[in-house]
Amino acid sequence: MAEFGELYWGVRITRGRKKRTLFVHADRIEVRDGDLLLFGHMKNSQTEAGSFLFRSFAHGTWHDVFAASCLDGSECSEEHDYDDTTGKDLRVA
Repeated sequence: MAEFGELYWGVRITRGRKKRTLFVHADRIEVRDGDLLLFGHMKNSQTEAGSFLFRSFAHGTWHDVFAASCLDGSECSEEHDYDDTTGKDLRVA
């Protein structure tokens, strides 16, 4: 059985003139020659059978990738975003 992954990621991409963020499950991500690769894993009832590539984004079609919260999709690695000039927290509306 194929599993696409236990970790949740946000991938910012451009399609045509539109910029958007896709949210995906993947066990592992890699960047090779500018391409973003997403890996899942195969398992049967007893053991893990190895990883497989299930999605890729070509160089120039993606902008950044981040660990995402399963609750709201926010960036897990970002606690605060401060404007260095004003000292204001930019995440507060």
